[in-house]
Amino acid sequence: MSVPLATLRRLDGEMSDTSLLGRQNAMRERLETLSSLLPGVVYLWRQEADGTFSVPYAGGNVAEIFELDPEGLVEDASRVVAMVHPDDVDDYLASIDRSRRSLSTWSHEFRIVRSDGGARWLAGQALPERQDDGATVWTGFVADVTERRAIHDRLARQEATLRQVTDTLQDLSLIHISEPTRPY
Repeated sequence: MSVPLATLRRLDGEMSDTSLLGRQNAMRERLETLSSLLPGVVYLWRQEADGTFSVPYAGGNVAEIFELDPEGLVEDASRVVAMVHPDDVDDYLASIDRSRRSLSTWSHEFRIVRSDGGARWLAGQALPERQDDGATVWTGFVADVTERRAIHDRLARQEATLRQVTDTLQDLSLIHISEPTRPY
């Protein structure tokens, strides 16, 4: 029994497609494993031409940092934007818009408000790319930098206190020097 050459070519193509799909799945699993080891979130952030946001991919600590299911962000990322601290949201959105218009690296620190009311500082960095359909997609990483910010703020307060003490000591020494000495 002979098998027509066209059938063999079709079967070979299907096997290649299956092999390619297997390699893609293996690469996706490796990406998920790598992402889970990072202290943050690796993501694709998409802004449509109409201004709506979505997150086609988010790997890593999404649930830990944002308290959100990554699958729910694929079509609509408005829940992420809604978490941005009210004092930071305008600058956050303006930074995204600047990056979109200039296709420059997005780099921004901002706070989010979690469900327990606590604020967390995040630092993000992403590279934008314009799509054929007019959308912009950023490939990026965001990390929780709350502890770093707390240390920085504590050091700034200590430096301000030290500066006050130094200034006071200088003032006291000037007062002492400027007083005339009295012989006894």
